[in-house]
Amino acid sequence: MCCLADPEQRIFDYRPNVNPLRVIAVLCRNNKFVATLSNVLQVQHTFKGKIFLPIEHGVVWDAELAVAAAVTVASIMEWSSGNAATLTKTLGLLSRYYQLKNAEKATKKAAEAAMKCTQTAKAVGSGLVIRSKALSQFRKNLAAGIGCVGEPMKDWVSARRVLQSATGFDDVFEYVSMGRLF
Repeated sequence: MCCLADPEQRIFDYRPNVNPLRVIAVLCRNNKFVATLSNVLQVQHTFKGKIFLPIEHGVVWDAELAVAAAVTVASIMEWSSGNAATLTKTLGLLSRYYQLKNAEKATKKAAEAAMKCTQTAKAVGSGLVIRSKALSQFRKNLAAGIGCVGEPMKDWVSARRVLQSATGFDDVFEYVSMGRLF
């Protein structure tokens, strides 16, 4: 039995079928690199004609922000209905994400993002015009559809791409990229 642990967060993962001699811990300076590395490891690659299969792995991260980001992506998956109320819900959830981020470590950027998302959610709910470039991209994605096909993993990736393509939500995308669907 192998136990992977992060003593600071006291998160333990017991895996009975893992050889402890084949376990590697990678420490990274920032969450963006962790998300990038994790995304690379989860897909098949070919190098010099040799196929490298995806590598099963776990990531220890700030769970609260990751869950807030994941709930936001889940709300984007609801955009397939084409209902503008789903966009309002997503903007409200983005505001909650930034409120949580600001509560954990107060920054001007997080506070402003929370306020802007809240104001925009109210504007969308009232039928007013969105004044932010990033948030207007959401409206375009809502109108065009995000390409849900009825397969949860593929739909999750499609919804996650909406965050990736929207200007200013890189941090939300980073956190949601750390979540894995099994």
